[in-house]
Amino acid sequence: RLVLFLGAGVSAPYGLSNWTDLVLDLLLNESSKFEQFWPHYRKALALWMTDYFDFSPLALARVVKYKLRRSAGPITDEQQRKEFLGLVHESLYRSFTANPTGTTALSTIANIIARSEKAKNGRRIRAIFTANFDNVLEMELEKVGVKARSVYDATRQTDNELQIVHVHGFLPKNGAIPDMDLVFTEDEYHRLSYSIFHWALADVISSLRSSTVLFIGLSMSDPNLRRLLDATFVRGQKPSHYLLRKDYDLPAPARTRAIRIVNEYAEEQARRAERRHRRPPTRVDAAGPDDPGRHGPWRHRRVGVRHRPLRRRR
Repeated sequence: RLVLFLGAGVSAPYGLSNWTDLVLDLLLNESSKFEQFWPHYRKALALWMTDYFDFSPLALARVVKYKLRRSAGPITDEQQRKEFLGLVHESLYRSFTANPTGTTALSTIANIIARSEKAKNGRRIRAIFTANFDNVLEMELEKVGVKARSVYDATRQTDNELQIVHVHGFLPKNGAIPDMDLVFTEDEYHRLSYSIFHWALADVISSLRSSTVLFIGLSMSDPNLRRLLDATFVRGQKPSHYLLRKDYDLPAPARTRAIRIVNEYAEEQARRAERRHRRPPTRVDAAGPDDPGRHGPWRHRRVGVRHRPLRRRR
């Protein structure tokens, strides 16, 4: 009872943008401040600003939605939603390559699914969940003769076709864009995560409880996905889910650059530590036994007032 859960890593060889690149691309297209730069410099500058100023892509996604709503003008919410879906679709497939060189993870997954569909004892892979908007997996399955149904809303499925569940929405490369809600910003993802009756969340929880899930192409940095894993874990049982991750090997230029960056960070930390040890002592450090600051703010003594002893009246 195997279920696959796919992330953005499996679509990267096809030239598709990951979520961070998608957010930056939409933001750059809607901001006039970057028009003075050449297109390739715009993306490089945005990536540098995101890293240097610690701009969260989650926050930037909200900015993108806000700017698009402002620039849309006096149109209905339905028209705004369709326009937003069209912009995301255009940005997603802008650098798409249908046939990348070499063997890709998705082509291998498609071959494994084809073997599962032809198994004598029935289908071995029950379903595929994907956090991606694209339909590249459906394209690869079509090449190997596997029929699959793309699921992106709560419509009940009654046939026996293999289901590919797009939990965040579905934007196929060709054809009309389906009428559905896209989970793009942080607040939209929160609504999905905290709604116990959401169709996608119910399907994910059911698979985590009753199947073995193989995660491919995910960094597992999403706290909401880890929360679901913790919520469905039964204490005393061994975890039944697995993660396939790429074994990273830094080439020589990247290794040289990494060494330079690490050395710069280490030197900066050493300078900070040196400044910390050379700074003058604070008021508390320099306080003497009679200094009111030595004992904190609740033990004060009036300074500059001369006290006279009391005399007994005659």
